[in-house]
Amino acid sequence: MVRPLRAFCAVLLAFGLFGCDHATKAVATRSLARAIAIEPGILELHYVRNDDVAFNAFQRLGVPHSPLLLAAVMLLALSVAVAFFVAQRRSASRLDLVAAACIVGGALGNVVDRIARGFVVDFIHLRGWPVFNVADIAVVVGVGLLALGRMRKRRAT
Repeated sequence: MVRPLRAFCAVLLAFGLFGCDHATKAVATRSLARAIAIEPGILELHYVRNDDVAFNAFQRLGVPHSPLLLAAVMLLALSVAVAFFVAQRRSASRLDLVAAACIVGGALGNVVDRIARGFVVDFIHLRGWPVFNVADIAVVVGVGLLALGRMRKRRAT
């Protein structure tokens, strides 16, 4: 069973990631009227309005743009993540809790952006990748930690 202090720390981490995401998006919105090259040709910061889902999947699949559909997909993804971790709470390790906090904090950051603005603010561009944000990083790290935790559990059995 998850100890209350561990659960509280996971909630704090999720809200901390959410706060970092929105703080960086606010700075990007105000300060990135033009691109800033951190490492020319490799890494730059610039403001982008993302009206699609991750990796512009709807556009690539030819799905018509619909703010309601986008919000529904994001809320569904957040709900699935929360439901999964609630179901796993009895056997959750520290790594599982950190993974859950990262996924929920990141998903919440983009869901709130989508609902409040109608789009997600992206601002980190790494050559060869679509432009992304702190929430996206949190979700990817969380999924990676979740996969690592599952591999560790399989090896232990």
